[in-house]
Amino acid sequence: MSSSEDADDFPRLETKRLILRKLTTLDVEALFQLWNDNDVTQHMTIPSLTSVQQAEDAIQMFSLQFQRREIIRWGIFRKEDGVLLGTVGFNNWILKLGCRGEVGYELGSEYRGQGFMTEALEAVIAYGFQEMNLNRIEAMVVPGTFGSLKLLRKLGFQWEGILRERGYWKGCFWDEICLSLLKREWLKGHKNIQ
Repeated sequence: MSSSEDADDFPRLETKRLILRKLTTLDVEALFQLWNDNDVTQHMTIPSLTSVQQAEDAIQMFSLQFQRREIIRWGIFRKEDGVLLGTVGFNNWILKLGCRGEVGYELGSEYRGQGFMTEALEAVIAYGFQEMNLNRIEAMVVPGTFGSLKLLRKLGFQWEGILRERGYWKGCFWDEICLSLLKREWLKGHKNIQ
């Protein structure tokens, strides 16, 4: 994995098959196609998009929230053809006291089961621990999303418990499973990193 900074200091991450970069106005149509799919947005806090303008608004919001250091959301692009596969990032983080971040992600239905999200999350986790100096990365998962739970456990996240009706979106309350990964646990699996 390699990392570089864009002109506005948005980090660009690169893995064997992927480029994780800032979403721009050039990506509006691709983001609309991704978030127009009910299967993709099923467990997201937003409804499926119904207009390209909504995708443009989301990209502008991501940029503004990054400038405010509230969230960071990368587009996940396949190197071989530049196709947008999904997005990943930290929905929020606390650096001064808790050094904690919450990761969120989604992947287009046709790209699942090919290891793309594992690859993307590994890069984002490394960035969080190494560059943002996080001590703890959390993930909140809706019960029943077995693929997501399997992925997080594979990456070393530990089950902490169910937070009853913690989330509210799409007109109802949702339980969320809290999983976390600590920097010291991650470092054990990456001994060559100081």
